[in-house]
Formats: sequence, C-alpha cells, structure tokens
Amino acid sequence: MTVLAGLKLTALQKPTHVTPIQVRRNKLAKRIWEQMELAKAQQAGTTFAPTKFRSVTDAETGLRKQVETHKRVKAWWFTADNGKLAPKAAQRPWRASQEGSGNQRSQTECLEFASNWQK
Repeated sequence: MTVLAGLKLTALQKPTHVTPIQVRRNKLAKRIWEQMELAKAQQAGTTFAPTKFRSVTDAETGLRKQVETHKRVKAWWFTADNGKLAPKAAQRPWRASQEGSGNQRSQTECLEFASNWQK
C-alpha cells in the first residue's frame, strides 16, 4: 500500500500524430480485410461492394458535393488450372536480393512460400 501512496498521477494527452509506419500498416490491414471479405462473398456467391465518398461538381450550380459510390475491389488471386488459388504476379519482376531494399528473404524462401500458398 505504501508503493501506491508514493505514486504520482498526471494527466496524459493522447497523441494526435500518427507515424507514417502506422499509416501504412493501417492501409495494408484495411486492404487485407477487403480481400478476405471479397473471398467470403465469392465463396457464398454474393458480391462485395464497399462504399466510398467521391466529390462531384454540379454542372448547373458549380457546387461540390459528396456522393457515395461503390469501391471497386480487385482480387489479389486467381484460380489455377488445378482449381487452387494462386497469388497474382507483380507487374514488374521482383528481385529477392536487391541491395538497399530492406528485403532479407532469399529466393528459395520466396519460392517455398509460393508453393505452399494453397496447401
């Protein structure tokens, strides 16, 4: 009890600044969630169409207003010839051991990941 009496409580302000790393993590988490929901919807035979707000200028008045539209979500996978799901390849070739890229995975690790994608 003497330890608690010796503590000093102060008011702490919640930080308003979000680090760029946390912003990127949040974006990635949101997009992964969208991919999961898209996969669930395709498995159930329904559509997944999240909404977003878009600014539209009215031609008559010239005022801008927010309009809610459906966001297009493209699948990060395709169905292979054997019926299993496979990740789509990147637009440009990816180098596993590029200097200064911060990527420490070897090419064999990448190939193992790709082969174990849908097991």
